[in-house]
Amino acid sequence: MYVHPNVDEALLQIQWQLFAWQAIILSQIRIQSSRYQVGLDKPTTQTYRNLLSKMPEGKNILAGAYRAVISKWTQVSSRYLSQFND
Repeated sequence: MYVHPNVDEALLQIQWQLFAWQAIILSQIRIQSSRYQVGLDKPTTQTYRNLLSKMPEGKNILAGAYRAVISKWTQVSSRYLSQFND
């Protein structure tokens, strides 16, 4: 009996997907209100790159997501290994 992809590969894939979603969210351009200005000023665009540092529990939320992935990986790997020990 085998698991495909193996549990270690699955962990890496899930972490990569979580990192990719984080990059997508934090690279979004902020919506800004505009007003009429005479001139050719090009508005500067800002992203949500520093969003986690401004949220009261920002880093803890992200760490919690990674802990949840590791916790699930631990459960799966322990069940998978227990099948071979029985």
